[in-house]
Amino acid sequence: MSVSFAESEHISTTSRAGSRDEEGRPTVSSRRGGGFRKTRPNSITEKDLQTLATESERQRARAVSEDFTNKPPRPTPGKQAEAGPPAANTTNLDKKSRKESSSWQPPSRIVSRKASSVMPDIQIQTATVIEGSNENVATPRTSYSKSNRDPDDYNKLQAKPDTRLKIPFPPDKSTNSFFSKGSIASRPGLHNHCREITETWTTIIFKMRWSLVGIVLNAGLIGVFRTMMQRLVIEMDKDLIHVYVGVLVEVVLLIANTITLWGLEEAGSCVFGYLLSSKTGFSLAACGYLQASPVGEVAFRPIPGFNKSVAKTPDTRLSFIWIITELQVVTTPFSAISIKGEPFAVYNDVSDCVYFVQDNKIKPDTEGGVSEYVFGSSLGIMRSEVPGVNLTTAMYPPQLISALNDGDTIQGLGFSADISSVCKCATALTSAALVAAGVAPSQVERTIQEYQKMNNEPGLTFGTLLVNDTVQISNVFSGYGLCGGKGANLVMPLVCSTTISNHQIMMLEIQFMTDGTTASIAPNIVRPLYSIGRADVKKWLFFGMNAITNGPVSSYLTPPTVPGSLAPMLWWTAPNLIGMDRAIVESGIETMYAILFKAAIQRTYTAEGTQCPRKNTIRTSQSEVYMEFNGYAVTAFSLTIQLIVSIVSTFSFILWFTAPSPIGPAVRATQESIYLITLIKTSERLGIGLYDLCNAETYYIWQKLDYVCRIGESITTIEEEIGKITIDKASLVRPLRNGKQYY
Repeated sequence: MSVSFAESEHISTTSRAGSRDEEGRPTVSSRRGGGFRKTRPNSITEKDLQTLATESERQRARAVSEDFTNKPPRPTPGKQAEAGPPAANTTNLDKKSRKESSSWQPPSRIVSRKASSVMPDIQIQTATVIEGSNENVATPRTSYSKSNRDPDDYNKLQAKPDTRLKIPFPPDKSTNSFFSKGSIASRPGLHNHCREITETWTTIIFKMRWSLVGIVLNAGLIGVFRTMMQRLVIEMDKDLIHVYVGVLVEVVLLIANTITLWGLEEAGSCVFGYLLSSKTGFSLAACGYLQASPVGEVAFRPIPGFNKSVAKTPDTRLSFIWIITELQVVTTPFSAISIKGEPFAVYNDVSDCVYFVQDNKIKPDTEGGVSEYVFGSSLGIMRSEVPGVNLTTAMYPPQLISALNDGDTIQGLGFSADISSVCKCATALTSAALVAAGVAPSQVERTIQEYQKMNNEPGLTFGTLLVNDTVQISNVFSGYGLCGGKGANLVMPLVCSTTISNHQIMMLEIQFMTDGTTASIAPNIVRPLYSIGRADVKKWLFFGMNAITNGPVSSYLTPPTVPGSLAPMLWWTAPNLIGMDRAIVESGIETMYAILFKAAIQRTYTAEGTQCPRKNTIRTSQSEVYMEFNGYAVTAFSLTIQLIVSIVSTFSFILWFTAPSPIGPAVRATQESIYLITLIKTSERLGIGLYDLCNAETYYIWQKLDYVCRIGESITTIEEEIGKITIDKASLVRPLRNGKQYY
């Protein structure tokens, strides 16, 4: 069952003199035919309207006055009971009250409500709802006072216990403002959406969660990509890596950028929320500043018409932090395309191969051989191939004698040696000049003779010498004119002195490449694993180098195999394979001796056939994924910027931790537009004139809101149990308190 307050509450308003019945008691309305009868009050004059406190009370009074002005004359007090209830003269006020309270449902029991009178000439009747009844029964009840109550009736009321449950009025703006002097907040049950504000460290840490996630994610990605640059093994086919891993990397980087921006938004809301809650307040335009796009933030403050007198408007230079962070998404395609994949396999097979060893049981001997294709990466760590190294490390791995797949790798014993070259220009073709440039004194005369045999044709001399545990070889170049001369009779040859040292027995692995045919198999990349021990230089290495150069002193012409180009042995001394470059001739000579070092071992060391462990890439499902250096540099730079932004965002929450009062509502106002609109509605000063701006430009709307204000508790509810959150002038707002309920 339900009862409407408009039907249950009837107000009898009289003049200040009041009307009384024959016994001297105030006149009350009577019930006939299920309805109530109202006495018509006197018209409210303009003077009475001026005494009312607020505009809402004036409007309420005018509505009552205009409604009853058109009614028939009021019957005399003696005939009031005979007049009966008005049949169709329901007032506009009653219609409005019925409409506003039609949805209110009282409990299914005997209930009653009695409102206290706030004016001496206003009386309020109460209505009761009888449990189990289908109709509303309104019982008129006279308000007794000390001056007019009847002793008999008073004793009857005292004898019967009042078993009716008192219930309050539902919230009604007009009733609260016109008929009540008490504060709304002091009435329990009127504010269904009031909540307690409790801000703890846990609450603040939850609000800064995206900043913390941004730190972990960006730092973790830097570590992952650094590992990928050094090759990361994953369970995936290499073809799938090329298709999906690059896309996955780009998606992850975009997610990291988005989370960094979320953390930055949280930090901005924290800072501006703290300022809006401070004692002096802050510009309300800060809310619009945070809700605008980064490009919009740049143009936020310089918009014409903004309140320039407000010095606390957000500095638009802060927007460049957002712009720089968002621009990092441009680098994600470069990171994605730098991801590469190669098959990876453990040693799951064997291949036939040949070891070359230093067999001390036999004497070194020279064997014939054939030419082969070699690549710089298959010779070892070449100074001409690898930037940042000071010398060349030549490596000679085991030789393959069976077929394998493209990318397969074998492992076995081999040798290594360090090669270092120094080149100088001799001042003349004399013994003293050549010795000063690097030719051994014991070989200088023979070297001059070999040089003169070449008759200025392109070529070079060799002078091989064993010094302690190293092999030293000098070269004098003929026919290249790298050092110039002052005349036709003045010859200034280039002299290079090369030292081969640190000869080691090594465990090496060599990767091969092929186009699918056996004849195309060639060594690709050699890698050192670990050292077995020192190798014999005097008996084996010096013998091999002396044999391959036809030493100890000899000369060779180096005609081009292709017209207009250098001899293949000297290709690494030229940037274009045409002419030798003085700037790179030393590293090129070291590569030449790495080739000769390999040839010397093949011609002189003892060969043994065996089987080498093999990584068969066909029989594996694993792949090595890695990131190229350029892509890693771009990615690391971008993630470092995002990491710095996340750290700064996290430190911004120190303001919230050290805030003397809760600032959560102010932080929420900077993030949620609908909540900001709700706060503005609570202020009588802010938002004046906004109803005229429904078709205005956005900047003009924010111009209307560009005032210094404060978000906190209204000064009207400081002493109340339930406070009110508002946004207003700083002098009219007080800080919020933890543990207090607010609406």
